[in-house]
Amino acid sequence: MAWGSISLHVEITGIRGEEEQEMGPGWPEKAVVKRTSASSLTPLYAEAYLDAWTVSDLRPLRSQFDTLDHVDRELERLIFGYDVLVLVPDVTAAAPID
Repeated sequence: MAWGSISLHVEITGIRGEEEQEMGPGWPEKAVVKRTSASSLTPLYAEAYLDAWTVSDLRPLRSQFDTLDHVDRELERLIFGYDVLVLVPDVTAAAPID
């Protein structure tokens, strides 16, 4: 789709809620509060719907990249590494599959 390729790269991430944390081999996984306050995606979170999934086409940002204000490496990786961003308002940690 982008850059002449025939694939579509989609990043799906939650804004609020909880995420899984693995402490290491032999330790159980547990749910922890998702930390988003220091994320480079905060400007995108601010534009997201509060109670519905938000789907954004990232491809136009590539051609406008030089005109954007300060963009950190994580956001640059997202813009050039993915075609579509899906933001889910509230997420919960998944139960491990046994």
